[in-house]
Amino acid sequence: MNKNYLPLLFLFISLVSFAEYVERPNIGTISECEYKFESSQKLIGTAECRFLYSPKWGWIDLRHFGSAAKLINNKSWQYRSIFILDFAILAGESLEQTYELEKPNSPSTYSYEDLISNFLGASFQLLYNRGYFKDTSRPNSIKYFLDKVGISENPMQNFEKFSQGECLEDYNNVKNRTYRPIMNIEDSTIASNDIQRKLIKFRKRAEWLVSPNTNAREKTFKFLKKRAPRLYAKIVNSGFGNL
Repeated sequence: MNKNYLPLLFLFISLVSFAEYVERPNIGTISECEYKFESSQKLIGTAECRFLYSPKWGWIDLRHFGSAAKLINNKSWQYRSIFILDFAILAGESLEQTYELEKPNSPSTYSYEDLISNFLGASFQLLYNRGYFKDTSRPNSIKYFLDKVGISENPMQNFEKFSQGECLEDYNNVKNRTYRPIMNIEDSTIASNDIQRKLIKFRKRAEWLVSPNTNAREKTFKFLKKRAPRLYAKIVNSGFGNL
């Protein structure tokens, strides 16, 4: 591995442990996986109960979700800015790009659930930083958020409505470089509650952020340099800003 990438990978170590694809033994529901919401370490530390299915958002990798949230988990007022969401989105994008450069044939990079899971984790954390949830308990807030996102209690049955007879394993090499789910059975552009409306708004931001010919990255780094200097220093030291 190119040694120039090592500081970046250590900075975002919680996002490094990719699964190659959704694996049947590690699929669960909110009630089965709720114990993992107790800490970031439980969210990102084990394979068990790793994948949830949302009819609107497709497969969600809790390790990616938890890692993106952990990256910006801070109650100071600077971390309530939309630029903090931008940072988490750019971090996930850059890490995927780094892995693709180093391992171009790996099925783990841009796996169909990666960016979606990063986005949902970062969105949750921004709302949490802003004091959105009435219950300030982090585990309860995660559960409430995922309830509103819409998580299936019958994940494989719902997935099979999408797959129309194809096996889950048939999708092992499917990539998704967007923030639009590709294995959903409900329209993610239609909101039935406030969190879903906020996600639609945040997604528009993410899509604009990573689109070509935008100076969004520069604006994000400018904000971080002024308002979150410690985080900015980590970015500079890692070389992240040069990717």
